[in-house]
Amino acid sequence: MLRAASPEESTHPIGSRCRDMLEVILQEGHGAAVTDDIMDEWNRHDSRSARRWRLRMSARRRIVKVIPADCTDVVTALRVTRLLSEPEIAAAENDMHLVAAARSADHSVLSLDEITRAILRKLTAGTRVIDRLLWANPANEYQALHGWLTGGEPAAPQWLLSAQTAAKEPRRPRRGPKGGQTP
Repeated sequence: MLRAASPEESTHPIGSRCRDMLEVILQEGHGAAVTDDIMDEWNRHDSRSARRWRLRMSARRRIVKVIPADCTDVVTALRVTRLLSEPEIAAAENDMHLVAAARSADHSVLSLDEITRAILRKLTAGTRVIDRLLWANPANEYQALHGWLTGGEPAAPQWLLSAQTAAKEPRRPRRGPKGGQTP
């Protein structure tokens, strides 16, 4: 989300939503839990608007450095499940630093990464190691996320990784009696 945030003069929808969400986080007094890996990622993908937001958050002491939670249970679950392919396992392991930071803080991730979110959702179908984790996408769930961060709305149920609503594939019609299709 930080990398995608656009400058104030930009009207790009995703960049504008990410920038607005970062501003809400700052103005509403929220913090950002970061690990060394997250800081490294932020430093690699720094932009002018991201740097400005980080400086403002740091000045208010709202960037909280956390020790990453132990995620060996999640990694083990990834490797033993038969629900995921090898590329999906590798992708999830690549973003494990987000899970580790969330488990060390408030169990929330704000990210545009729908691929990792879908992979972790698939994992929750076979294990409960991360079913309490919230994963929200500020580009796709802007209004609900804005309401939650400003304190007026509860967290949307579909943000829970254990909520399978967004991860389910559409049902194929099955053949009913006499060759007809049933829902």
